[in-house]
Amino acid sequence: MACQNEPRGEAVAPEAWRGRLTDLLHDCTASAPGEQGERLLEAYALFADGAPAAVSVLAAVPEPRGFGHLLACGAWESAALALVNPQCAFMLSRAGSGAALATMTVPGQGTESTVEASTPALALLSAQLAGLIELIEDNGCGARTPAAPRHASRSH
Repeated sequence: MACQNEPRGEAVAPEAWRGRLTDLLHDCTASAPGEQGERLLEAYALFADGAPAAVSVLAAVPEPRGFGHLLACGAWESAALALVNPQCAFMLSRAGSGAALATMTVPGQGTESTVEASTPALALLSAQLAGLIELIEDNGCGARTPAAPRHASRSH
């Protein structure tokens, strides 16, 4: 998988960006393990497109070539971690059945987002997406998400 998107730094309207985050969150929680590379590449492209100005803390946007190498060699968890802002706190676990659970707190959010997905990389990415969505909504930058994915929960 190639990662050719250079960060553009152009802010996207909050409502449009929240919608894109929500769509990707739903895709991540429904994805099979074989689709995690595609979801990580989609997240990279979304983060590289720029975030609304009201979102003070965004995910990291790693250097494209290095991120592409992580995807090319199947280093899914490393790629997911490369997208996480170092200020975000997270916890990751995996059940004996293989399902993964991640909890993340995005700075400025004040709550935890906990999401289950089919792999650790997808769970970590999903928790980050859920936290960013809530941050946008809490800052009054978009309508509340009508229905969170079945496996997503937020605890205050």
